[in-house]
Amino acid sequence: MKLFWSFLEIGLFGFGGGQAMIPLIQEEVVELNGWLTREEFLEFFALGNTLPGPISTNMAASVGYKIADPLGATVSLIGLTAPTILAMVLLLTAYLRFRDVRAIAGFLRGARPVVIAPLALVVWQFAPSA
Repeated sequence: MKLFWSFLEIGLFGFGGGQAMIPLIQEEVVELNGWLTREEFLEFFALGNTLPGPISTNMAASVGYKIADPLGATVSLIGLTAPTILAMVLLLTAYLRFRDVRAIAGFLRGARPVVIAPLALVVWQFAPSA
């Protein structure tokens, strides 16, 4: 159960994607709980980088598996991803309910260029070398 709560906390407070969660995972699994040594953590980090998918979920599954076999991996992954899944469901529900409200529709139309511009910039910058 401690495994679930530890990774739930990381999922709640780990803003910035998978790489940004690594220091939180290290603090939780090495410093606070002693589930891994620093050397083991570095080995798991290297392994997580070689596997497909986000490093944070790879680390959660690896640590969970070491602590409590397949059940531990499952519990860790659920804890880590539950906050994101819940936020997505709540935002989608709010969107579907309020998308026809004039102010919300206007906001979403205005947000499109803000989302598209950084994506276009990345394409522009990487297109010559791709």
